[in-house]
Amino acid sequence: MPLENLKREYFEKALERIDPDNLPPEHNLNKYQYVLVYEGKNYPHKYVALLAAQIAGGSISATREFGSRKSRRILQENGFKILDRKQITETTIVSEDDESTFPEGKEKYRLHRTRERDRNIIDKAKKIRWSKTGMLACDVCSFDFKKTYGSRGKGFIEAHHTVPIPKLDGRRKTKVLELALVCSNCHRMLHRGKKLLSVKQLRRIVNRNSPQYRTAKKTQ
Repeated sequence: MPLENLKREYFEKALERIDPDNLPPEHNLNKYQYVLVYEGKNYPHKYVALLAAQIAGGSISATREFGSRKSRRILQENGFKILDRKQITETTIVSEDDESTFPEGKEKYRLHRTRERDRNIIDKAKKIRWSKTGMLACDVCSFDFKKTYGSRGKGFIEAHHTVPIPKLDGRRKTKVLELALVCSNCHRMLHRGKKLLSVKQLRRIVNRNSPQYRTAKKTQ
């Protein structure tokens, strides 16, 4: 199906399928001068157009039919906002009221955080990790507070409850294996957004955005 014939509904379906925090390497936003801004998030416009055509049953070549100018024009004609990345500030002001943005609601958020602050089980998890590895590194990015902050950071790491939120009922006790040990930055990123990420998903994002990964891709 020609790109010009696609209706807005196909682009919206494509946007529903795309996780802007976990994009394919070939559609990393850093490769785009222009981005599609939708519901407060940035998307690679060319990828949205390609996926929309596939959803509509098309088999158009990405290199011919989906030029950047053409995909931008069609998306704008369908009412979508396309912005130059230079127009988008690097630091978007967002609400830090986690309770109001937590996908599962305030009560589940409070229960989740209560589990993460249970000193007995957290101390047990730390001791087990220390006995096995001799350090307390973040399960996502491997950051070690002691290496960076010396004695001030010794023994410090935060705990993240990995059990799916709907299963938290306030009665069952937390198990050590249900806790991930993470740095403060990664902990915030696990909680932030409409979709809660697993440790594995966030680790993939961190790895994809690392200088080592980008260098490796360039040399392939």
